[in-house]
Amino acid sequence: MKALVHSCLFVAAVTASLTASTYALLELDLNLRIVALAASATMLVYLLDRLAEASPEDSLNVPERRHWIDSHRPLLLTEFVGASLCSVVLLFYLRPQTLALGATLALLALAYVVPLGPQRWRIKELPATKAVWIALVWASASVLIPAVEAGTELSGPVWTLAGHHFLMVFAAAVICDLRDIQGDRSCGINTLPVLVGSRTSQIVCVGCLATAAGWISVGVIVGELDSRLLALLLPDLALMALSARNDAIADTLYYGILVDGALGLPGLIALACGWIP
Repeated sequence: MKALVHSCLFVAAVTASLTASTYALLELDLNLRIVALAASATMLVYLLDRLAEASPEDSLNVPERRHWIDSHRPLLLTEFVGASLCSVVLLFYLRPQTLALGATLALLALAYVVPLGPQRWRIKELPATKAVWIALVWASASVLIPAVEAGTELSGPVWTLAGHHFLMVFAAAVICDLRDIQGDRSCGINTLPVLVGSRTSQIVCVGCLATAAGWISVGVIVGELDSRLLALLLPDLALMALSARNDAIADTLYYGILVDGALGLPGLIALACGWIP
């Protein structure tokens, strides 16, 4: 399991699952190329961050992961090359509108990962922007990219799903940051927990997740959204529980698997219900 997580295969699978769920929840024809592109692009960005050592706070927050990466650099470099080639090939199949949106998201992701200027300043060092940046890219990549590529109208259900995913991923990112307060503070990463403390951050997380769940529930009740979207309540509830009990889970690896795994639940639910052919 350690190799699966530290090699970024797990987070790539989570992204693929979340992206695939978009097709099921919006009742679109599944496009496996987009799902594969979501996975390869995620792996590419995360591996770039790990291999370039652009996040020195990792040595304080997750020293075990840092040691594993240093010990397996040839493997990760091979994965990086493979993910790069896969992403480039899949780009040729995109519609121009999708390619433009994808290029914008790629620039946002690179700005988050790559240090800028002689001072090696990073976007994530802006106060409370780390979780917002992650949520924006994940929500756009998992919902807007599939919708645009499918040529569907960017109507209420699409924006509702994107809004839900933004709130869900934002909460998940803050939940992870709860465990990294000391390391982030030492490296000048002013995450929400660093700025306002653990307790207030937990309240913000629960508030975001409750808003996301309520948004979906009301939409289904009034008939504006398909009842399939109620499947999103499960990851919302799971993340609420993880936010409230983050101190009770001592193993950082296990904790990260639970948080990231919650984001992949919509795809698993859709598959189990037969919504993904």
